[in-house]
Amino acid sequence: MASEAQDSTPYVDALLAYSARDPGRFQVPGHKGGPGADPAMRALVGQAFVRATWERLGVVDAEGRAATYTGEGCLEWAGVAVFKKTHELFRKHGYRLPLLSAAFRNHMQWSELIGADAVISPPSAWQKRFNASDVEVRTRIDDPVDPRIVKTLLAHFPDFRRAYEEDGLSIDEFDSFAPTVRTLRQFIGACADLDALVRQMHAEPGGRS
Repeated sequence: MASEAQDSTPYVDALLAYSARDPGRFQVPGHKGGPGADPAMRALVGQAFVRATWERLGVVDAEGRAATYTGEGCLEWAGVAVFKKTHELFRKHGYRLPLLSAAFRNHMQWSELIGADAVISPPSAWQKRFNASDVEVRTRIDDPVDPRIVKTLLAHFPDFRRAYEEDGLSIDEFDSFAPTVRTLRQFIGACADLDALVRQMHAEPGGRS
């Protein structure tokens, strides 16, 4: 726990510095930004900072009026829009490799992709939610995402534009693209965790040598 004499805030400083880089945040309903910012976050960084962030992203203008389309769950559609666009391109070019939908954050990563030539891999907890939900099971892969949502994301999130547009990334840029790096980091970390678990189990009494 921090001491009352502490005069620095390294974690908060790092978060503010990261925010200043204007990162693309896709599919993050549990980490709200913009007008939905948590009251505790507002208290931490101040309403002025939150307001300035809204203006920088084009969510509100200098007078605080809505400056762009901010329909419910606008950011949650980003991953769905990229998937649908990519699925369309794969069919167009005849690619045989199926797409994969995983790391679920909302039901649309399943419901909006029904009918796709893809692998839908929800964790057990999400599968149970889907089974218990009232979401109609019907083909939606060819249903377009609201053009207002796509227009807003393209206008205000460079990483979305790079992921969404067919020529948004060059082959050389793909390996250094932030979502690619983060995905690789997560998978490498999971492999390391599994390796550590196996070593621990073997080291325990009764474990295999």
